[in-house]
Amino acid sequence: MVKLWKLALVGAVASAASGQALAQSAPRHSPEYGPMAGDSEFFIAGSGGSSKNFDNNTFGGTASYGQYFTDNVLLSARQSLGFGFVDNGTDTWNGSSVVGVDYVFGSGRFRPFVGVFVGAVYGKNVDFDGVAGAEGGLKYYANKTTFVQLAASYGPTFTDGFSDGNFQYTLGMGLNF
Repeated sequence: MVKLWKLALVGAVASAASGQALAQSAPRHSPEYGPMAGDSEFFIAGSGGSSKNFDNNTFGGTASYGQYFTDNVLLSARQSLGFGFVDNGTDTWNGSSVVGVDYVFGSGRFRPFVGVFVGAVYGKNVDFDGVAGAEGGLKYYANKTTFVQLAASYGPTFTDGFSDGNFQYTLGMGLNF
């Protein structure tokens, strides 16, 4: 009698464990394009410009890493750096480090987004200051994980106020993983 009770207990535990293993190995629902809750995102963009004589040149870049907390809410950290080289003038550089939260709409190839950010700006001939603002843009998914992103943001500094903010535009590529 005792052996039958132990056998039933072992069978129940084994059955529960195998059910749990099957539930964990089942794929979770995923959209045809774009990330799901828990996915990460890496994005990189570059920019540049020159005068018509190529004697004044600028270039810069932005990189970000983020995490999706839901299928549509992205928390990310971004770093931007820009450099300017001027003939017969002073070369300069500037940067910004920000944290942003974006809401990404939809689940198809085209996914617009809006969000807010807060961080700091700094550089040569740029006073270190806090910055906060709004951003928006569009992601286009070439496949399930790879996208092209066009974005714009407006960020007034804490010292200068809303009317003296700066616009920033980015065009780049990203990957969800």
